[in-house]
Amino acid sequence: MITFRFNDDNPVVTPSLHLPNTNLNRVILNQGAVFAKTKIKKQESIFKRFFSRPMKMFCQILLLLLATACANDKISSEALAIPVVIQEVKSISNYRVVSVSGSVQPYMTVNIGFMVAGKVAKVYVDEGDYVHKNDLVATLDTLDYHYNLEIATAAKTEANDQYNRLKLMYDRESLAESDFIKVSAARREANAQYELAKRQLNDSKLIAPITGILARKGVEEGEIIAKGLPLFTMVHTDTVKVNVAVPESEIAIVAVGEMADVVVPALDDSVFTGRVVLVGAVAEPASRTYTVKISLANPDLLLRAGMIAEARIQTSEKIEGIVVPGLCIVRDADNLPHIFVVDTFAHKAFKQRVVVGNLYGSEIEITDGLKDGELIVIGGQHKLHDGMAVEFAEAPE
Repeated sequence: MITFRFNDDNPVVTPSLHLPNTNLNRVILNQGAVFAKTKIKKQESIFKRFFSRPMKMFCQILLLLLATACANDKISSEALAIPVVIQEVKSISNYRVVSVSGSVQPYMTVNIGFMVAGKVAKVYVDEGDYVHKNDLVATLDTLDYHYNLEIATAAKTEANDQYNRLKLMYDRESLAESDFIKVSAARREANAQYELAKRQLNDSKLIAPITGILARKGVEEGEIIAKGLPLFTMVHTDTVKVNVAVPESEIAIVAVGEMADVVVPALDDSVFTGRVVLVGAVAEPASRTYTVKISLANPDLLLRAGMIAEARIQTSEKIEGIVVPGLCIVRDADNLPHIFVVDTFAHKAFKQRVVVGNLYGSEIEITDGLKDGELIVIGGQHKLHDGMAVEFAEAPE
């Protein structure tokens, strides 16, 4: 049996067997050639149909659309330039600021109680009340102390009378000196007992020693209390202190009398101005920080004990550096600060990593990442990406 192998890519007839009969061999070869020509014509017909005129028009339209899209991308990239406000970086000469945190504390805290024992008769204040100096806070049952005063008064009267009578005799030398000394001592003792009884009666009334707020009430009416037991706590908050912890690396430049701006987040970041009144002499063993106290006026009683505070102490050490508006700083996903620096020739903004320092009002110090004279974006920076085209809303100065 004779078979033929045809390759679609190259339709050449390859006989699997050479026949000895030449005539028959010629016939077979001729038939194979005819079959190959038919195969080639079929493939040429398919190629012509694929690259017919409609197909050529489709390819031309496709190329035209691709060219138009590229042109539109170029036009849109030019049209998407972000309007920004720019500013030239400036250097300043200023005093160094120490930024620390702490908490608000009362200027004075006083624990008060009765100097005598007894039963509580009346309490006139409650926790949170604003109490003035010399106001009545509470009283004890005074019946026993009234009796003691009457006894002491009687003893005093008797002792004074006896002294006056015997003194006449002593002046006439009718009384021995030893007897007169005993009478004089008895008189002084009686007078002292009288003063003590009178003071105990007065001590049955508890008087406020300072002006401030009653922070703690530790007794109720009817209770029996001991002498000297602290029952109430008063805090003076018309003036408050902010206790902050200053690291040992900066304590050397902090001094008593320096001004400080204190920001309290709980009061919508309100700023209070105070003065350093104490610089600690001994560091805390655990934190290696020194306690610094800042005095603040608090006439409206907005500052309350325990509030968190952030203080900026203005020292006398002078420094020079670069400052920028605080709002121009943007942060990336890692919370690192950046500033967009403008290339005025390319009209593009590039993101620059910076290192921030102290805060001066609404401006912040840049310790690294910027140079004096560079142009930075201070408006519209939140719409930018690195290398984005920009247009100037305001001409650079």
